[in-house]
Amino acid sequence: MKIYLTSDHHFFHKKIIGYCNRPFSSMEEMNEVMIEKWNKRVSDGDMVVHLGDFSLYKHEHTLNVVSQLNGDIILIKGNHDRRTRRFWIEEAGFKEYFKNDVAVSDNIILSHRPRRMKDVINLHGHVHNNLDRYHSKNCVNLSVEVWDYYPVSLDEIELLSEEDKKIIKDFFDSFIKINFGHLEL
Repeated sequence: MKIYLTSDHHFFHKKIIGYCNRPFSSMEEMNEVMIEKWNKRVSDGDMVVHLGDFSLYKHEHTLNVVSQLNGDIILIKGNHDRRTRRFWIEEAGFKEYFKNDVAVSDNIILSHRPRRMKDVINLHGHVHNNLDRYHSKNCVNLSVEVWDYYPVSLDEIELLSEEDKKIIKDFFDSFIKINFGHLEL
């Protein structure tokens, strides 16, 4: 099982195409391409940690998108994720929903918004294409625009050392074992 990270899909958000200069002619094309790229990388049994702003439309439309995506999803709430924990877990089938930042260790934080903290690696979204992938010494922008709309595997994140990758993998492995028992990364 692999771990992927991504952020800011904004499924069904037509205006995001113009706001972020996305290369799509319509919301439908955008959704279709992002689902296709997700599934080219992610296999069933993989874990995707989504760093917020997943979908901005009606429940049934969001559920339709989720049903087309490979892998198990953990969501860290973004500023546009207005649905409840119950929706994301019980209806959408996400493995977990975090309302706040997740401290994976003393020096690794997963968040929606960038957090610039001394000696802390921050994997985040929110800023779309306003900042490049590695916009500061310890921050990685995982917004879809800067990764060609693909989820990003831990191995692709150059800022992370092998030890950091193991810490993140172990964190989610422990989380899954405690909460689901049978799954293993």
